[in-house]
Amino acid sequence: MVVARWFGSGVFTYANYEKNSRSLCLGLERTTGERIPLLGTCSGSCLDKCCQTIEELGTRLEMWNTDAEIPSAAYAMFSLIPGEDKLFLNAIFLRLIETFRLGNRQIKNKIVSLFLRMKRKAGAKAGILVKDKLENYLQLLTKVKQVYDEGDSEDRTLALAIFGCWSYLVKDCVDIRYIILASLVSSYVPEAKAGLFAGRCLCEVSDHFALVFLEMLASAVLSGSVSREIKLAGARSFSKLWHSLELADRAYKTGSKLLKDSDGDEFTGVMLISLTRIASKWMFLIPAQMDLLASFLSEERSLYLKLVSLRCYQLILARGACCLLQTSETCDKLFGLLNTLDFQPLHLEALKLLHETLQITLSTVPVEKITEFFHKLLAVTTNMLKSSIIPVRTLAVSILVGSCGKILGRADLIPVELGDSVTHLTTSFILDQVLLIMTTSIEGIQVTECSAELDVKSFLQCLFNLVRDFPLIACILLKNISLFIGEFVRIIDKRTATEQRSFSSEKMMEFDCDDKALIQSKTLMFVSKIVAFCLYAPPKSELQILHVLDDLKCQAEHICHCGFFGNYTCLTYALLLHWNFSIYMQHEIKMPLVRNSSFHALNSVSMQDECALAFASKMLVRNSYYSAYRAAKIAVCQGAWSTAAFVFEKLAAKMQSVPYSTWIRFLWQFSTSERQLQLFLLSEQSDSLGEWAGFPFLDYRENLLRASSTLLVTREILEASESRHRFAFQRWFLYLRAQFLKVVADLTKLLSENAFDQVVTETGEEAERINLHPCRTQTLALLIHSSIQLSRQMNRLAQQYDQLLTSFMVMDVQSRMTISALAMTCSLVALTVGFSFLVPNLNHSGGFGVAVRENEQEPIHAFLVSDLIVRLRPTDNNSRKNLMFLLNSIYKDMHYDLKGLQNKISCDSLDTIWLNKLCEYSVGEIFNMQKELAGVHCNGETLSQTIKKSSKLLLDVISKVMLTPFHAPKHLFCARPPASSELFVTNEDGKIACGISVPSGQQLYLNLCLQISHLANNPIPSDVHCIISCQPQFLDSSQEADKISEAQQIDDMTDLNAKLWKYIVFGCSDDSSSAVNEYVCFRVNERGQGFSTCLLDASDFPSGSYMIKWLTGFVDSTGAYWNMIPLNSGASFNIVESETQRFP
Repeated sequence: MVVARWFGSGVFTYANYEKNSRSLCLGLERTTGERIPLLGTCSGSCLDKCCQTIEELGTRLEMWNTDAEIPSAAYAMFSLIPGEDKLFLNAIFLRLIETFRLGNRQIKNKIVSLFLRMKRKAGAKAGILVKDKLENYLQLLTKVKQVYDEGDSEDRTLALAIFGCWSYLVKDCVDIRYIILASLVSSYVPEAKAGLFAGRCLCEVSDHFALVFLEMLASAVLSGSVSREIKLAGARSFSKLWHSLELADRAYKTGSKLLKDSDGDEFTGVMLISLTRIASKWMFLIPAQMDLLASFLSEERSLYLKLVSLRCYQLILARGACCLLQTSETCDKLFGLLNTLDFQPLHLEALKLLHETLQITLSTVPVEKITEFFHKLLAVTTNMLKSSIIPVRTLAVSILVGSCGKILGRADLIPVELGDSVTHLTTSFILDQVLLIMTTSIEGIQVTECSAELDVKSFLQCLFNLVRDFPLIACILLKNISLFIGEFVRIIDKRTATEQRSFSSEKMMEFDCDDKALIQSKTLMFVSKIVAFCLYAPPKSELQILHVLDDLKCQAEHICHCGFFGNYTCLTYALLLHWNFSIYMQHEIKMPLVRNSSFHALNSVSMQDECALAFASKMLVRNSYYSAYRAAKIAVCQGAWSTAAFVFEKLAAKMQSVPYSTWIRFLWQFSTSERQLQLFLLSEQSDSLGEWAGFPFLDYRENLLRASSTLLVTREILEASESRHRFAFQRWFLYLRAQFLKVVADLTKLLSENAFDQVVTETGEEAERINLHPCRTQTLALLIHSSIQLSRQMNRLAQQYDQLLTSFMVMDVQSRMTISALAMTCSLVALTVGFSFLVPNLNHSGGFGVAVRENEQEPIHAFLVSDLIVRLRPTDNNSRKNLMFLLNSIYKDMHYDLKGLQNKISCDSLDTIWLNKLCEYSVGEIFNMQKELAGVHCNGETLSQTIKKSSKLLLDVISKVMLTPFHAPKHLFCARPPASSELFVTNEDGKIACGISVPSGQQLYLNLCLQISHLANNPIPSDVHCIISCQPQFLDSSQEADKISEAQQIDDMTDLNAKLWKYIVFGCSDDSSSAVNEYVCFRVNERGQGFSTCLLDASDFPSGSYMIKWLTGFVDSTGAYWNMIPLNSGASFNIVESETQRFP
């Protein structure tokens, strides 16, 4: 039953392999059993069945070969006997080789193909083809040698191929080694090539054989009786002679001599590649090889040898030997070659080499020579754009942009003006090329539309990658884009005015219907994506971004009113106008300025939505549903909730398919909820921003709670879907948004006018009583307790936003920026709430010794400060300094370590810039209040004034946070399962550990099998860590695994994630809670499966039922930490009283 369960769930185990391989082996035996003598001539269904069986068995052997070692945990989990796998493996190989010996040519070829695939996939690994695994290897080799001795030339060829695949078994067999060396001089070309293959394989495992093979190889290549094919194959074989220093040196010298004596380009090219492969393995050979390659770039050499030389250069660079390359000289030589007209067929290879070389050159070139060097590169790029080969043009632009990024990466060494100058040159050059392509198309000049579209898309993608990697150049790029759009619209207006015709009738119909689109419209759509990203990015100067947006707004309005473009393009730029207004709103509420900007007259989101709604209506009338859906996606990501709700409502009425109808209905309700909340906040609070008098507390709270409830109901739409796991991000994000609104609603209740009147009155009347007995003032104590609880809840949301980032590996940069900003918002509000009513002189009474979680002793205020510090940018010195002062002044006798709070994924964005301004304001006010109260006698009047100031600060911060335009991350529209894992647990007897009974006072032994899934294109991690946790609390009937709410699961994952991250990064366990935690490391194979064991210490648990909780995480090759969402719940177990305890 255990095997069946694991096999049914898709987990590959040795037990399943054994079961299936035995059946296949029996099928092979039945196929060959009674008719073995006839296999040489058999045909039809019998032969087909035998070949099919070999193929299926080969697939399983390949899997076994890549994961040869079976962990001890797998033996324990399935009650297997150690060594049983070796016995079975030997039986399989004996049957295969016996079939190879007696089978016909087709069966022999099938078996040889099987071993060749195993060799190719295993690479340098020995796998299962070693003596330790195949103890009867001598018997196997004898049977293969029998085929070689008794067969014809083709049989000998197949036998030699098997000897090569079995190099680890053959290396000590003298007679077989002699056979391989003798085959090198065979007149039958396939046999000689098979001998070369076998010889190359043996050279990898035997240095002594390799030296002999080298001498034989050189003699064979120099022999006049050897055919051209064998000479070329022999030249290729030199590339494998590098495994020892002595062998590599001797092979390189021998190959160099053969190279000088050769007279044919084909042999010279092959030998040049082999020598390069040898040199790339040993650093001391690289200088000589570089000189040799340089000699083949001279003018008298053929184009073929120049091409080979360039590829050999790339091979050396790919091996990491860049430090030995004279990069400046190489760049100058490549610049000269690229500017040579007769070198055009090799431009692509030269550009590839230039790309690799520039990675080193631009890191070392002196600052004063950067401008000159960059202008040379611009000249080469201009020349390459004349090429008729698309990859040459795209690679040239990619090199230009990459070089610009490399220069910008030296920001600590180069002046800011130089970086801006290079950025301006690069972006303007590319945009000019794009404008030239589009202008050519408009003016009717003959141009291939497909080629032009590919060029434009690749050029603009390079710009997008540049601003994504260096967001601080956003203002420069936006300014150039504004000029680009202005010039493009001017050309269109001039052209249409001259010819008196409109391009918007037929062709725009095609564009809106998602058929063939004008290249101009497609280009502007891609430009809009770059603009949208730039608007997310953090600017160097906030005033600079506002001035650039003034110009960009004008150009967007020109596009909207230009008759050349379709509704989809115009709607997209109308949404950019909405986003411009949102940026202004952020700037206005966090740092008011003198209103001198051209778009300050736009005082309502509704005014911005009118234009967008008009274009959306036209699209829906013309049944352009998919284009309308795409536009609504952009609206959601830019916070244009009125437009999004309108489109999704219309689409929901038209949708017939149930899955798509569920998705559209979810988006409609989500957008409608956010639209209603947005309109309320702007209409009710814009005039009373942060003002205590007249603030609509009751309406504010009711609308927030209504929005929170609506979001939870909307979330249930996806919860009930059959593909609920695909919507994990959507459900999680909506839950966090609903919880945030609920906590803010509770804060408004805390800030209600009646509650503070009561607090002020009581504190004013009982001043001396507060001094002596602060805990007796119940109203004040309730206020403090409530604020601490709400602060804890808000900070909890910040941690859950952090985990949302680490749980979804496949997420775009804009989404990470958005979620990072939401996490910082929660952290800032949590700090403001936590410190609003903190009176230093009352702190010594013990009333503020509140823990982060009820079962821990960590002080909440220290945690709040530290949590916000690690989210701030390094440039936010004022806020950081004030926060450190608060941390040190409040907890003078306490050393607080910040390194345990660094598990934050911080992505700078325009949102975080405004948040940092608000943070500077809030932290500054808190700092000033604490400084004023330090050393001041706390009487009733002082306390009353403190509460008033704190209430005003808290209301101001909440109001500004809520007025900040909310927009959803782009990943909301990515309906794919996240990286997940399943944990299967058995006890020491191999029984499923769910509901098992354990005598009290004993530890629980667990066998664990982990299966990773849904990693998309990400590589499978080699090591995955897992935390196994169990709370010493009883489970009641409502706490069964399938009845635990998703909210509780998210809370549990947040707790486990914090502990697991601390263990992985710092190697220390978190023992601050009462839970029993065990940490396990899984060695994961290529199928995403790992085994391990665990001893859970439940000896102190009283009798009862308990639930095991678990979470997995890992660190990827870049050093980033990720965790995987559990697909199944943990096992439950029962602690029962043992007989010895019951009857002493």
